[in-house]
Amino acid sequence: MDVNPVNQGRRLGITCTAQMAAFIADARFEDLPSEVVQLSRLTILDALGCSFGGFSHDRSVISRHVMESFGGSPEASILGRDGKTASISAAYVNANMATALCADDVFCTLGHISVPALFPALAIAERDKASGKGLITALAVGYEVAARIGLAAGKFTRSAGEKEDVLPVLGPASWMSMAAVASVGNLVGLTTGQAINALGLHAHHAPLPTGRHASLAPVTPMNRFSDTGWMALGGIVSALMSQKGYTSFPSPGILDGDFGFWRMIGANSCDFDLMVGRLGERWWFLEGDLSGAGLPIPMSSIHLPRWIFF
Repeated sequence: MDVNPVNQGRRLGITCTAQMAAFIADARFEDLPSEVVQLSRLTILDALGCSFGGFSHDRSVISRHVMESFGGSPEASILGRDGKTASISAAYVNANMATALCADDVFCTLGHISVPALFPALAIAERDKASGKGLITALAVGYEVAARIGLAAGKFTRSAGEKEDVLPVLGPASWMSMAAVASVGNLVGLTTGQAINALGLHAHHAPLPTGRHASLAPVTPMNRFSDTGWMALGGIVSALMSQKGYTSFPSPGILDGDFGFWRMIGANSCDFDLMVGRLGERWWFLEGDLSGAGLPIPMSSIHLPRWIFF
């Protein structure tokens, strides 16, 4: 008997997108293993430290100047500033500050997920006065969703004889950004149907995969290979629009099919079994690292978050 959850889901007409959406909708703090809770706490502290550390970077200063000029309802805080601003503005600025020094987490040498997972959820949590448990859960869910999408797409290389060639379209920013909509979606309590549409809508907000171009540029772009502020802003908009009834790729889901999200971001293939296999049981979140240098140091082994050294 085939017990593979992907195959079972397909036989029942449940797409990978729907399984991811159900995970976003249903995950609760009580479902999290203790090591995931502990890691979420450390990751929050680490990302906050990265944001404070990047406060004076030109990227951060410009982001604050522009987003504060828009004004808006006093909903959420920009770290290091007095007063409050619109939640989307706070999320944008805080996320950009957190990646200004390129000191944030690294997931399996593929990408950086903690910032887009945390800062949109943090802004909405402050706006809605959500609990700490709610924020911890949202971070873990957002990170896990993006990690699985990234793993399923794989490394952006292809075999060429005896060597590996880099694909012409390269960049993890697109799938990393899915952490933002997943974390906010969990925090605000999207239903499975709403989460399906939120994932679909966020594909339109996901940054283009500019990594190859950035790696070849003679001058390093200020935002390197991604604008994490845009990821955070897009995640909030996608989740809240879908909560109000906005639809986008309800069927087939954005993650499914031969021309799904994986193809849009330049991947050669997609491992759907890896994307949703043991979802909610096996936490890929635990396989990242907080070293900030891409070294294979499991995040679960880090006991002193980097923020204490700033």
